[in-house]
Amino acid sequence: MPRISDLDRWPLIDRAEELAAFTKTLRRRGRSFMIHGPAGVGKTRLAEECLQQAIALGHQGGRALAAGAAAGPLGCLGHLLSAHADQHDPVARLIAATKALGAQGRDRFVLLVDHLEMLDSASTLLVSQLLETGVIFLIATVSPGPPAQALSGIVRPDHDCRVDLAELDRDRTEHLLRRVLGGFVEARTVREFHTLSQGNLTLLSELVGGAKAAGALRQDQRTWRLTRPIPRTGRLTEQFDARLAALDATARDTLDLLAVAGPLTTGDLAETASETVLITLEAAHLVTVRRHGRRTVMDLAHPAHAEILRARMPVLRERALLTEQAARLRRRGLRRREDPLALATWHIRAGGGADSRLLLRAAAVARQDEDFPKVTMLLRALPEARRTGAALLTLGGAHAVLGEVDEAEEAFSTAQAMAATERDRVGACLARTANLLGNGERLRQALAVNRVALKGVEGAEGRQLLRANEALMLTVAGSPSAGTAALERLPHARRMLRDGDRWPLGSAVASAGLAMVGRAGEAVELAERVHARQARATGTASSGLSAALPAFRTFALTEAGLLGRARKIGERGVADLSAGHAPVPRLWLFFHLARCEWLAGRIDVAFRLYAEAACLGRSRRQDRALKLALSGLAACAAVLGTEDAATSAAAEARTLPGPGFLAGEERLGEAWVLAARGHLPAARRVLHEAARSARDSGHLGSEAALLTESARLGGAKEAAHRLKELAALCEGELTAARAHFAAALASRDAQLLLAVSEELETLGAVLLAAEASGGAAEVLARDGQRCEAATAAARARTLAEPCGGVRTPVLAGNAATVAPLTSREREIALMAARRIPSKDIAEQLVLSRRTIDNHLSHVYAKLGVSSRGELSARLSV
Repeated sequence: MPRISDLDRWPLIDRAEELAAFTKTLRRRGRSFMIHGPAGVGKTRLAEECLQQAIALGHQGGRALAAGAAAGPLGCLGHLLSAHADQHDPVARLIAATKALGAQGRDRFVLLVDHLEMLDSASTLLVSQLLETGVIFLIATVSPGPPAQALSGIVRPDHDCRVDLAELDRDRTEHLLRRVLGGFVEARTVREFHTLSQGNLTLLSELVGGAKAAGALRQDQRTWRLTRPIPRTGRLTEQFDARLAALDATARDTLDLLAVAGPLTTGDLAETASETVLITLEAAHLVTVRRHGRRTVMDLAHPAHAEILRARMPVLRERALLTEQAARLRRRGLRRREDPLALATWHIRAGGGADSRLLLRAAAVARQDEDFPKVTMLLRALPEARRTGAALLTLGGAHAVLGEVDEAEEAFSTAQAMAATERDRVGACLARTANLLGNGERLRQALAVNRVALKGVEGAEGRQLLRANEALMLTVAGSPSAGTAALERLPHARRMLRDGDRWPLGSAVASAGLAMVGRAGEAVELAERVHARQARATGTASSGLSAALPAFRTFALTEAGLLGRARKIGERGVADLSAGHAPVPRLWLFFHLARCEWLAGRIDVAFRLYAEAACLGRSRRQDRALKLALSGLAACAAVLGTEDAATSAAAEARTLPGPGFLAGEERLGEAWVLAARGHLPAARRVLHEAARSARDSGHLGSEAALLTESARLGGAKEAAHRLKELAALCEGELTAARAHFAAALASRDAQLLLAVSEELETLGAVLLAAEASGGAAEVLARDGQRCEAATAAARARTLAEPCGGVRTPVLAGNAATVAPLTSREREIALMAARRIPSKDIAEQLVLSRRTIDNHLSHVYAKLGVSSRGELSARLSV
């Protein structure tokens, strides 16, 4: 595993394919190995590793001086040639070079040339001649751009192996960070490093090393995250300053302008810089140039450069640059959609005031782009006298999406107080109560706000909406059955919600309520209707709804058992929100996608997503979501065998208030931590208590999920009957499959277990499918059907393979394919393998210690072990 300090080895991570291609080319007597790619992607380091590999294979090798660094003909190769060779006689030079670089035996001399395109003409000719005569094998790095004409004698596609190294995309950046840091990396942290490095490996390694050294990059429950902005290291600044030294004053001024006001079009920059200056900056790779419609846009090549320039820029100079650019934009006219946003932002950052109409126009653009931090910045700059009710609702909505509950409450309450019409008062109340419910402790305050508003509303539609709002608040705060029943008694409101047009956020919340009470088919239909309505809308969406909607859709699809579709919607939503500014919607989306992956059995993926949700929950003080995310995180860590992380997450979850939403599921982590320690009876008791809590509050989907967990931990007989009842009450195939799973485990019917395994695999619940096959393997082995048992066990292992190295009691029982254990023996064996004393096992199972010891004797005999240590190894516990 690489270390952060081994920065020079970063480019070699996952380069096995390229090194294999090099070895193959060398051995099949190829001519050269060409490594193409831009600066900063590790070309030189890979080339040097190839040279070392060639030497290890018995070849002699050498490295040319950096091409272009030495003056004069053959300057970069002179140290490898004879000092007595006549440099003016091509034949003598070739003979001398052949003698100097000639192979020992049948191995060729391996020559590495960095920046092949910069070879002088004499060196190019000599290398070409040596290649033609077969004296050398060439390893060369080549930078982008049209190759020099002289290289045509060297580059021979029919004899060369070409490798193209690209800048890192976001996924490769994440993979690299996980390999180097040795753990999961928060999505926001990956995004920050990728944005600042722009895929440049050299810059990325410098940024990560600096962040780690400064303590800005920390690991929390196996997840690395930035706790403060990435520091700029001295080495990074020095490298940038060295590139600036070659520029004239006009070019540096252009970079300063882009640092404070970029990106800008070439037309914007033409007023202050000549075309020659812009060409120079592009050639030096200090700026990027891209097409945007009919315009050409320029920006600094790396955000880190912009921050370095801004950090050292005097305040008055920054203000002057912004003021001058704003004046140029005003003279040209605000013709483009984004012009008002740019102009207003520059005015505010320059410390001056902006026209109220400009601020409102700019805020509308930022809202459409879902750039909520800019919305708050712009609308807070409005004079108090110009803050209309609509502006305050927009401001409050932006604060709410950012998790700033108090600031949102202030804006919404002011908007409600100044509303001139009943319709506006109702709208402000709906927004205000939705914000208050973002923190579970404010349910009473939200209900009080709603009831006060109801007293002042006389219109039938307004009263219906407020009564529906109260029902929805009850639904998401912990009473979905009561809330859904209340909605059913409001026919006009119910029709509005089912339409998905009049109150789309309320409709989305109603879909969640339907999913919780087992009406998952209706929930999916309603969520998709709201999504279709939002897709048709252009610029009319309420703040944050389009960001929040993927979470509602993912939840509804998950409860319906459509795990594959739920995953696609969730992953697409995560990708759309990854660069956005909607932390609270992103938090809930991470949670619901993690929950989907937990049910699907992809535990390592679920762990990462739960960790993302937990990080956002802490930073935004979203206690309800944080408790649920920590519970899921603890469960995943326990199943993955990382008990310390599981214990830590479960302990933190216990300090938080109950979530209400998805009641009972907040104890999932507690149960699995107990199971990981071998306390299976205690874990089942926790799960049955949690299931009763879910049942009492009407969370039928949660009740079914918790009872299924109990069945997995040996409580199938106790869970089977209620799961059968729930299968009749709940829509969707998942609950029915859960009932079949528990019934099959309880009956110990091998054929039924195998059938259930196929049913669960079809639904995408692969871990449950693996456990069903594992259970079948035990039963078949007990009945003496060893071949069939081995086949079922192999299927269980195959299904469990993509689940991330999980450890569950049922899968641990695959040792039974060799020596069958009864269900009681298996339970005692798993507890003993966890080093639980016989006395404590007897107490938990309400049996005598002698009975426990007798069972253990039978287990030892059947499995051919003689100690608890051997038992633990045999069961992979």
